[in-house]
Amino acid sequence: MRFGNIMSLVFVLSLFLLLEVPKSCIAYDYFSFPQTWPKGYCNKQIDEHKTFHCPGKIPKKFIIHGLWPQPSQQAPNGSLLVEEDLKPVEKELGLDWPNLIGKNFIFWRSEWQAHGVISEAQFPKLEYFKTALHIYKQNDLLEILTKEKIVPKAKEVYSVTSVLEAVKKHTEHDPQVVCYTDSKKNVSALYEIRICLTSNATSYRNCPNPHGSCGDGNLLFPK
Repeated sequence: MRFGNIMSLVFVLSLFLLLEVPKSCIAYDYFSFPQTWPKGYCNKQIDEHKTFHCPGKIPKKFIIHGLWPQPSQQAPNGSLLVEEDLKPVEKELGLDWPNLIGKNFIFWRSEWQAHGVISEAQFPKLEYFKTALHIYKQNDLLEILTKEKIVPKAKEVYSVTSVLEAVKKHTEHDPQVVCYTDSKKNVSALYEIRICLTSNATSYRNCPNPHGSCGDGNLLFPK
């Protein structure tokens, strides 16, 4: 091959690499993996008058909300998610990552567009959802809390610290709890727990602001 042809090839390859930089160099420090407590979420919607009920049967387990690269940032243009992309895991997603107030795929697509595309260079579409399902299987929050005698109750409250410590006992790192205010009982009520993982999603790390919106007092674990 002549020298001129070699230089042309080098130029083309260099241009190709430059075009890939914006996608491959998207920066995020870690993942937040939020799991929603369905009863708390549905009660929150009612309390805030967003909806009067969650249609269908409410799961009696924590469910996946998403897998969020952090710190939060504007999602770039990435691959569009279509239903065919998730066929291999559709049934599993329907059980562990359901939409409580609408069609499942609409929820999955919105999570991909808002969060998934940020880590697409590392976790392409199917891999992103498989990774979330794998993390979920390793972190059964209801089982983790039950082991520490923290179970859903209609009236009994638990200290926020006890909930954080129960999850930390499992992950050895600080989680984050998220609450809403139950206006009838005038108490913070749990609707989400988030664990945090390193940027490759293989190890736990501390979440910032563990007490989240729950404060330093007590919380209700809605039944």
